[in-house]
Amino acid sequence: MARRSCTKYCASDLNKEIDIIKRTIEVDAISYDVDLTTDLANIPAGIKTLSGVSKFDGTNTEVRSSHRFVIRFIDGIEEDNSVFYDNRIFVINQTINLDEDNKWLEIYTTERGVAVAVNGVTKKVNFT
Repeated sequence: MARRSCTKYCASDLNKEIDIIKRTIEVDAISYDVDLTTDLANIPAGIKTLSGVSKFDGTNTEVRSSHRFVIRFIDGIEEDNSVFYDNRIFVINQTINLDEDNKWLEIYTTERGVAVAVNGVTKKVNFT
């Protein structure tokens, strides 16, 4: 039997685990902002570090993505979500449904913060 080759990505490329999270800010009874995160999905992913560079053209600053995450296609991942991986938070810049066939999703992100442990519980903080 002939061995089938992968076209762009293979399941074996998804060797890390990431969380897709959604950040919301609510005001409590004392008028303090409370930063809440909700885990939307825990999924396997492939990760590629890109050359993250900020480019300044005199009036605007363009921030390029620093990491690319590749996952199996999941509907509903949007740019207002974030990726949590290795106690770091990545803001989603762009998502691409490869070949529009709902098989693979590339998520381009920029690293934006870290997570800290408070009383043994990991809290996702330091969004910018």
